[in-house]
Amino acid sequence: PPAPRAAEAVEEPLPQPGAGEVRVRVAYTAISPGSNVHLWRVGSYRSAAFDGREDLVYMGSGVVETVGAGVTGLAEGDPVVLSTGHRSHVVVPASALHRVPDGLSLRDAAVSYLPSWSVSVLHLGRYQAGETVAVVGLGLVGASAALVAELNGARVLGLDIDARRRSIASGLGLGAVADPSDGAAVGAFLGAGGASGADLVIETTGAWGGLRTAIDLARDFTRIAVMGIYRTTPPPDLAG
Repeated sequence: PPAPRAAEAVEEPLPQPGAGEVRVRVAYTAISPGSNVHLWRVGSYRSAAFDGREDLVYMGSGVVETVGAGVTGLAEGDPVVLSTGHRSHVVVPASALHRVPDGLSLRDAAVSYLPSWSVSVLHLGRYQAGETVAVVGLGLVGASAALVAELNGARVLGLDIDARRRSIASGLGLGAVADPSDGAAVGAFLGAGGASGADLVIETTGAWGGLRTAIDLARDFTRIAVMGIYRTTPPPDLAG
């Protein structure tokens, strides 16, 4: 977008891969309700709009169309996932591609970055099997993080102030959801089974209020892993 709330399709020459690069014919791309919508609203990934053009970039899938010199391990016709703009073709380093395993559709593979990111945040948060994990925010990223944590054996509490998001998360199979302002519900879950709070809090909202909620949930030795991107100046109580 060249300006706030403006977007346009641009015709460009078909890119040709160089040494170590691959051209992919893009099949599916996902729209991010966070970064892509922010770019649409502001006109830039920066804090304010600027005169240049920026791509709406997120995750996607496609098929290898042409390989450059020196590329090994990938061949024409291979299905792959990658980070890409919403475009018909893209040239990227071969190292930026991951081959889609047999049996997984390109449509489903296009969003595979989300669960892989969720696994990464569990590693970064030093998660151990059976721990209690609270996930703040149940949007696209938060719901994925909560479900992946459950699949890895965690006791998971998903938190969101939006009733619709809580309903969607429950419909996806998340076992426990609550409004973070519902102290009774939050306390009942985090105090169950002798626990005295969350071992790991994953903050996904990108809002300072979400980080404040994560801090409020913490007890001694709780780890907080942040997946959200904060795009505004922090309030005084969080700025230190």
